[in-house]
Amino acid sequence: MQDLSIYIHIPFCVRKCAYCDFLSSPQDEETREKYVCALVRSIRAGAPFCAPVEQNQAHEDSCSAEKCRAEDRLVRTIYLGGGTASLLTPGQILRILEAVFDTFRVDPDAEITLECNPGTASPENLLAFRRCDVNRLSVGVQSMNDRELAMLGRIHTAQDAVRTVRAARGAGFENLSLDLMSALPGQDFETFRASLHGIMQMEPEHLSVYSLILEEGTPLAERALKGTLPEIPGDEEDRRMYYYTREYLERFGLEQYEISNYALPGRQSSHNVGYWTGREYLGFGLGAASWYAGRRFHVTRSLQQFIEDPCHEKNLEEISVLSLREQMEEFMFLGLRMTQGVSGKDFLQRFGQEMDEVYRDPIRRFTDAGLLVREEDRIRLTFRGLDLANTVMAEFLL
Repeated sequence: MQDLSIYIHIPFCVRKCAYCDFLSSPQDEETREKYVCALVRSIRAGAPFCAPVEQNQAHEDSCSAEKCRAEDRLVRTIYLGGGTASLLTPGQILRILEAVFDTFRVDPDAEITLECNPGTASPENLLAFRRCDVNRLSVGVQSMNDRELAMLGRIHTAQDAVRTVRAARGAGFENLSLDLMSALPGQDFETFRASLHGIMQMEPEHLSVYSLILEEGTPLAERALKGTLPEIPGDEEDRRMYYYTREYLERFGLEQYEISNYALPGRQSSHNVGYWTGREYLGFGLGAASWYAGRRFHVTRSLQQFIEDPCHEKNLEEISVLSLREQMEEFMFLGLRMTQGVSGKDFLQRFGQEMDEVYRDPIRRFTDAGLLVREEDRIRLTFRGLDLANTVMAEFLL
């Protein structure tokens, strides 16, 4: 039985953050309820993984007829992301998860993650989310410095983050992932180190640490163009933050298992590991991407269109079939993000070719340069290689 992951997009937030280019926006309660109804319909119908249907067919019936295509898959992970998934009520989250459990074969031990921003979930709601079988919470802390949080446009303070984590623990969550950002405008090594120390006082099982990227069209990027944004740390300072993060988190038993992710043993994000190792996944909801049955596609980004008819074929966009070569490239490019690297045995089983034959030149070149190392049938990036990961991985594009 092949494994499957499910991603569910909740495109709502209290206020758009200054750095955010994700598909999300503030919406009223009525719109959120209409969206949940449409989302549940699409999940129960089996969309979007069904084959495209003719316009004159009954969309839900056509989708339902295709559900058998996924019955031989076992859902290992469910991830409710956003936006801010915790803006939904516990009752809405329950309806969404019930639709998934009714439609798919879900592993009894499945990892079920809910994204939560501090200040958007009361202790009562967190307790209710836990009773809905959500067993992992991903909390967007981003910084433990109130000045930095305000500059990022976050709606919470550092103390709000502490309160949310305490409430989550009180609700019974034993698997917490926290997000932290580095290389922020006006930040230096000392202020980043203070944030890192502060976030570790909350004793997370998992920590994601990302350098800020100024995305075109966001308020922060516009401020940078106008010259009104505080200075962003340079590459040397950014690397210093990165090296220190790895060293400091090791003291708490958190091991780096991917370029930007650290976890206690056994607490890695199974959902994200699925992406990096090529597990098939289905995305439900606005803009959600899928990789299934050799096809890559995503749902429409039009909220009105999705709410009006969530099962219509017009909601599937950019449907493409990846060639064998493209699948090999993704296997290498994504797999090398992980500190365990990629397996030649897995490569052979998946593609029917030897990894060392297909990628003989880059493997030899980067091994000789000390950026890759071979351990039994696996190749992985060295610590120096992780620092130059984008350069190395680009060479595995055939």
